[in-house]
Amino acid sequence: MRKVLITLNLWGRFYCRHMNRVFDPAKAPTGHELRAVYEAYHTAIGGVTRESNPLSPDELNKKQNKFEDSTFNWLFLSVWLGLRPKEIDSLKDPECFRFEEDKRKMPLLKIYQTKLINVPPDKRWKTIPRIYPEQKKCKAIVESSEFRRPLTRRVSKHLGDRIKLNAGRKGFVDLMISRGQDIFDISQWLGHWTVKRTWFDYKNRNEVHYCLPESGKRI
Repeated sequence: MRKVLITLNLWGRFYCRHMNRVFDPAKAPTGHELRAVYEAYHTAIGGVTRESNPLSPDELNKKQNKFEDSTFNWLFLSVWLGLRPKEIDSLKDPECFRFEEDKRKMPLLKIYQTKLINVPPDKRWKTIPRIYPEQKKCKAIVESSEFRRPLTRRVSKHLGDRIKLNAGRKGFVDLMISRGQDIFDISQWLGHWTVKRTWFDYKNRNEVHYCLPESGKRI
């Protein structure tokens, strides 16, 4: 809608200047009209969207036999580390990542965020703690180099039309929240500058989390 308005107003301004007429720009819809546009967008059938649904470990494991080991490993890294597709690919370049431990002996993955171009190079690194067994397994996968980006159409075919290559990253927030991790820490692991982006763009609104009073455990 924004692109259409920009194009329309650019053409209208040019035409009116050429015809020596007063130009009255088209304004963005508000109120009821704006809600109608949003409703049409969300209920459209057969439309094209870039947004992906989240992918959980259980959903991935159920379809393991549909993928080659290398492409399954790529998706496994996405689900358990919350990395961008390009960041997973960069795990084959020793200059872009390193495995370390903090002072408490927690295994860490430090990875260079090639997407960030508006900050100094030394601030483009992010750190992800490898807390869970599945995350610790990721080191063996990376060191073996047995991971390869799958074709998007193959992922959508076996996991669902709304599952894209960043589906594991989309599901990472709810996976970590269900394990008791704090949204502020998760946002940092994803490489977001604000928690607001993590909450509004990555938190699955259909997934609910809560603490059990008898144990204090978050599920």
